Amino acid sequence: MFSGHGFLSILIRNDPVWGQGANGQLKGIESYWDALLEHLAKAWPFLQAEEVYPLGFNPESPDQFLNEALAGLPWGKDPDPQVARDEQAIFAFAKRHDLASGMPDIHLPTICLMREGHEMRIVAETHDIRLPHDQALKRLEELGQAIARTVEARSPRGKIILEAWDQRDKPLEPERLLSIVMGMRPERLRTIAANDDLTLLFGQPSMPHPTPMQIAARMTHHSLMDDELRQVIGKVAKLRMTKADKKFVNLQKEAERKIGQLASLKPYDQGYQLARWLRQSLGTRDDRQVDPENLLIGWGTSVVNTRCPEVIDAIARWDGDQMGILVNRRGMRARTDWGRRASLAHEIAHLLIDTLHALPSVEILGGRMPLHVEQRANAFAAEFLLPRSQVDQAVPQSPTPRMLEPIIKELSNIFSVGQILASRQIENLLMERGQLDQQVRIFLDRIADRYANRHPLGWLAI
Repeated sequence: MFSGHGFLSILIRNDPVWGQGANGQLKGIESYWDALLEHLAKAWPFLQAEEVYPLGFNPESPDQFLNEALAGLPWGKDPDPQVARDEQAIFAFAKRHDLASGMPDIHLPTICLMREGHEMRIVAETHDIRLPHDQALKRLEELGQAIARTVEARSPRGKIILEAWDQRDKPLEPERLLSIVMGMRPERLRTIAANDDLTLLFGQPSMPHPTPMQIAARMTHHSLMDDELRQVIGKVAKLRMTKADKKFVNLQKEAERKIGQLASLKPYDQGYQLARWLRQSLGTRDDRQVDPENLLIGWGTSVVNTRCPEVIDAIARWDGDQMGILVNRRGMRARTDWGRRASLAHEIAHLLIDTLHALPSVEILGGRMPLHVEQRANAFAAEFLLPRSQVDQAVPQSPTPRMLEPIIKELSNIFSVGQILASRQIENLLMERGQLDQQVRIFLDRIADRYANRHPLGWLAI
C-alpha cells in the first residue's frame, strides 16, 4: 500500500522552500509523507505552547539553537551522564521544532517553527518571518489534513498515524501541560508547589492563553531558586493594574503602525527609530531629559516599588488597557536612579509595541525573553533617554579615549543615565560615522566593564 504518497511543496512568501519553481510552474517533491504527519502529530502540543529553549539557551533565531547548544555543552574526556541527558534534550527540542526532521530519509531544507507570544516565528533558508500564531497553526493543520487524506487507514502503520493525528488536540494532564508551557521539568514543578495544587499556584493551564503566573515562571525559572520563584509568582498575581488613558492607547496604535513600517530593519534600529518617533510625538526636544516614571503615571499606568530577587529589575503586566509596573528596589540596576529610569524606559517600549504580538501579558526585566524583543527595547531605552543627536554634538570628529572620558561623565550627568548607556551610545554613533577605531573600542568596553562590575548584569549592551 502506497500510504502517504504524493507531491508536496511548501512556500514562504510565495518562494518554494520545499519544491521547485520553473517556467511559472511549481513542482512538488515526490515522497511518502506519512512520516511527516506522524512528526506533526507528536510535535503538535509543543508547536502550540512551547516558547522557551531548554537549558537556559536563548539564541537569536531558532535555527541557530542546535549548533549553539551543542557547542555550549561542557564536553570532557570522560563520559558524563548529565551531559548525555542534556544532549538528548537538545536534539529532542530541535527535532520537534523542525519540519524537515519529520522526513529523515530525504534531504530537505530546515523549516524551524517557534512560538513567540501571539506569533509563530518561521525560519527557513533566507526567510525569517512571523505569522499570527493561530494562523500558522491553521496552515500546519491544513498541511496535516492534506497528508492524512493520502494515508491508507487499512495498513497498521497508517491506522496508528491517523489516530495520533486525530488526537493531536487531546487534553493533556495538567502537570504535563504546565511543563510544556513553562519549560520546566515536572519534578521541579512539584517541588515549587510543595503541598499546594499546581493549578492553584500557577493557574489553570491553557495552550493558547497561559496565565501571567505561568509566563512569569517561564521567564525566570532559569535564574531563580524555588522559593524566589514562588515569591515572584505571588507578586505577579497581586500586581495592581490601572486603566491606561486614551492618549496612551492612541500612542500604542500609532506605534504599531510605525513598527510595521520599520519591519525590514534590525531590532535595534527599530528601537532607535521608535524612540525618536515617541520624543517627537510627545513634543520633547532632544536636549531635554524625559521622565519615564512621570510619563507612565500620566498615561494611567501604576508604578509601584517592590522587593524581590536582585536579578529582576522590573515586572510589567497588562490585560487589554489595564497595566501595572513593579520596580524592584533591590534590582541590580533598578536600585540606582539611572537604572530605575532605564528600566522604566525599557518597559515603555514593551507596553507600546509588544503587548499585541511578542508578549502575552507579562514582561520581566531580568527574565528570559526572545532576544530580538529585548534588543529592540534596549535600543529604545538608550535613544529615548539619551538621543544620539546630543551625543553627536558632544563628541568631536575622530575622538581619542582621553577626550571621551569627560564627555561620558557629562552626558551621564545631563541626561541622568548610566555611564554604560552613555558609552554605548557613543560607540553606536562612532560606528555610524565610521570612526570607531580599535583603541576607542577597547576604551569604551573598559568603561562598560568598570560599571558592569559594580552592577553585574550591566545595562543595554546593544
